[in-house]
Amino acid sequence: MNKAMLRSKMILNSDTYQTLADEMKMDKATFSNKINNKANFSKAEMQFIKDKYNLNAKEFVEMFFTSGKEE
Repeated sequence: MNKAMLRSKMILNSDTYQTLADEMKMDKATFSNKINNKANFSKAEMQFIKDKYNLNAKEFVEMFFTSGKEE
């Protein structure tokens, strides 16, 4: 999970943990756990974020399947 990338998309769209959690019909603490890699996003949740932020395939992979840290 590339937290920085998701956070940047959220900021560009004036979203907070609370507003995005509400849109995804989940508790803010649950969303926080997912963005902090303490729990996993479901396929449906990843699709929701992909659609909401109009992510292309490369951005989608980068957001959900990389850490966002240089290795």
